[in-house]
Amino acid sequence: MTRVLAIALLTQALLVLSGLATLQIVNFRQRISIAETIPWAYGVGAVLLFLGGGLLVKNEWLPHHWHWLVAGIMAALIAVGTIVYLRTQPKPGVESFGDFKFRWYDGLVIALILVKVSLVSYICMVNSVIDSDATYINGYMSLAKKIGAGAGYSEVMTRSAEAGSKFAVSPLSPSLLAAWVRLFLDRWHDSVVTLPWLFAWLFSSYIGFIVCWRLTRRLTASLICASLILSLPLVASHVIRSGFNDILVAYFFACSIGVLSFTFMVERKPDLVWLVAGIVAVLGAALCKSEG
Repeated sequence: MTRVLAIALLTQALLVLSGLATLQIVNFRQRISIAETIPWAYGVGAVLLFLGGGLLVKNEWLPHHWHWLVAGIMAALIAVGTIVYLRTQPKPGVESFGDFKFRWYDGLVIALILVKVSLVSYICMVNSVIDSDATYINGYMSLAKKIGAGAGYSEVMTRSAEAGSKFAVSPLSPSLLAAWVRLFLDRWHDSVVTLPWLFAWLFSSYIGFIVCWRLTRRLTASLICASLILSLPLVASHVIRSGFNDILVAYFFACSIGVLSFTFMVERKPDLVWLVAGIVAVLGAALCKSEG
């Protein structure tokens, strides 16, 4: 199980690192703040997967092996992004993110956050539950299992249509996130294929933390903001009972709101990296959700 979890975490790390690299390549004149952009980077990496993986799956190119091509492209982006990062300097005159004034009661809030994250992560890993609606023949997880097993996209869609599925033309993107993890493993593991839903939940709260910090410069308020987002019952339930696109759409909306906050309330002249992050957030939400 440890090996399976390690591989699954590496698949998520690949999304984060490729997203960071893409943002750095776009903002090639100045070094980006990794700690500040990492929650948006996950969305960028996910959209790269949606576009690249979606193209390969829908055209049935390299069935069961398409993930290696996407991983190779991401690795190339990471290499180029690392070179650009090392050759650039941070934006002058900008206060570095992370210069916090820590107080003893901040530790209490951090402890509360860690307990919440640990409990939800434990439930997801040990007592993993995929929502029953997502396991129907027309569900996102059912589609992810078939893609992970190498089934052709046209075959999967034909079966869904024959079964009377009204979701036969649903977005492919949520299924790709789970299939992405499964394809690097020996078989389907409920405990780890839902990691993208857990990461979307965590990064949504981190966005709230960053935005609140930039607006208030108060660590306590920022931690409380992150804690409140993590404590929303309906949001946490979508993590524990994974399989739907709601938490993914909510994450991309959080990315959009964060970019708007930076643009209109924090920086008068935001860097190009935030413009790209905003466009990617809108694109990611659109790729995860259809009408209705």
